[in-house]
Amino acid sequence: YGFGFSITYTALLTKLWRAKTVILQTVRKLKAMTIPLWQLLLFICGGLLIESLTIGIWNSVHEMYWNRVCVEKDTFGFCTKSRGYCGTDEPWGLILPIGLIHCSAMSYALYLCYLCRSLPEAFAEVRWITTAMFSNFQMFVLGFFLLVMVREDPISFFILKIVIVFLQEASVMFCMFIPKMFKTC
Repeated sequence: YGFGFSITYTALLTKLWRAKTVILQTVRKLKAMTIPLWQLLLFICGGLLIESLTIGIWNSVHEMYWNRVCVEKDTFGFCTKSRGYCGTDEPWGLILPIGLIHCSAMSYALYLCYLCRSLPEAFAEVRWITTAMFSNFQMFVLGFFLLVMVREDPISFFILKIVIVFLQEASVMFCMFIPKMFKTC
């Protein structure tokens, strides 16, 4: 989830930031402005670096372990059904920093969407990026509370995590590609 979020959001943030910077600077200075590719790639690499450092520091400080719990035993006392999970003694050491980083990124993206709301659709797909960002923000907030509610049931927890990640990534893909398909038809 973490690296997928970073790749998706830094790409969308870069697109919004570029549109805002180019259009607004052009209007203010009345001359064309370009942003070099290396500057945009630096923005994306910075987001991936922050995500990597957060996860790397947490993994080096808090040891992960595999825990297997026997759910059913046969008449001889042998385990016939078990449930396993990867865990740590300090999960909030990762959840809080990653959650704050992701909330900050989403808040900044929504702020950029607000700033770019009046840009022409020909220069930036602000309406569709805003739809994707807001949809992901809703998934992030609602998904957290839903995961807390079903955390004791491993099957529901697993399926809900899959659905949340799918809906977040699919909303971005649909909002980016569906309008382009209809525009070309």
